[in-house]
Amino acid sequence: TDGVITGCEVSCTVNGKETHTGGVAGNAGPASEISDCVISGTVSGRSYVGGVAGQTEGDITECSFDGTVTSNDFYAGGIAGYAAGQSVVSHSTVSGTVSGRSYVGGVAGKMDKTITGCSSDCTVTGHDFYVGGMAGYADTGSEISNSFISGTATGRSYVGGLAGYTNGVI
Repeated sequence: TDGVITGCEVSCTVNGKETHTGGVAGNAGPASEISDCVISGTVSGRSYVGGVAGQTEGDITECSFDGTVTSNDFYAGGIAGYAAGQSVVSHSTVSGTVSGRSYVGGVAGKMDKTITGCSSDCTVTGHDFYVGGMAGYADTGSEISNSFISGTATGRSYVGGLAGYTNGVI
């Protein structure tokens, strides 16, 4: 999508064979806005897997995910596997489990810009590196603010309660 999705409720199982798998959208472009959505269930795929979007370059606001996100490879997040570019994830909640190989986070596996006002009550498991309760990897220029984490984060290296690794501001 590169449009607006708002006020939806999704309760399902989504299985992607390859990349970009999400409870609402596999890929959300830079003009996309996903808001006020409630998602529950299981979302799984090879890489770029998220409870709301596998990858987003747009905004995700006031969404909640309760369930299981599983990536067989990279980029797994309770809201977005990869929150890329200028994307903003705000006032969203995650509960359940998120797992993958690397770049695994309660809200985003990897993020480039902003996570604010979010909460993560997850069991986050990475089999390798960059694993965090909020974000697995927070890139240069990123910011995590006014957010709350509970649960566990487990991985091999670069593992943190908030972020597995950050070049940004927390």
